[in-house]
Amino acid sequence: MTTTIFRPRFIADAPDSHVRCMGANHHDDGQRGTCVTCLRHVVRVVRADGSKRLYNINSRYTVNDNRREDYACWDTPHTCDQEFAARVQAERDVQIAEGRIVLGQHVRVTRGRKVAKGTEGTIFWLNDATDFNGNPIIKVGIKTEAGDSHFLPSHYVVATNAIPAAETAPDAPKTTVEGDTPTRRSSGSHATCEHAATKAARAACRKARQG
Repeated sequence: MTTTIFRPRFIADAPDSHVRCMGANHHDDGQRGTCVTCLRHVVRVVRADGSKRLYNINSRYTVNDNRREDYACWDTPHTCDQEFAARVQAERDVQIAEGRIVLGQHVRVTRGRKVAKGTEGTIFWLNDATDFNGNPIIKVGIKTEAGDSHFLPSHYVVATNAIPAAETAPDAPKTTVEGDTPTRRSSGSHATCEHAATKAARAACRKARQG
């Protein structure tokens, strides 16, 4: 029987959100974020050799009743509680099946201009953000099968398993039934007129619309 080992995965909070080490003789700090595998708040520290480590964040209150967060760089790096991580993943699998916008969901781009509509990928990053008007939104990062990464608002994508089958199926060849009359939408209004088979009929149709 194969045992699944859940490893930490880091997603950063706001770029200016940092946590300082509690050491007395140095002032190291790191990026505050969340381990999405077990949902624990952690800090990511970039060491002098370029390697990155995650440490658990210690949260406590001072004598003045002020909340303080720090970490200890000499502690053992963060590891995920395997039992809890398994429950998190099981719940995430249910959310994926329900078509929710969560990590690991396969989505298709349906809105926006920067990323081509129809682009599909898997969500690997998800975080709070604001739009151009300062309204709170959620942004997602998706990775395509080709390895390209795109970042866009979550309401610009839809889970592929939540798209109706008629929209995911390839376009069916158009067929006409004998006796049906094709129609054409006029360029100046939303009304439609019967397709004219001759020049005289088309001219009469245009005249009727202009009148």
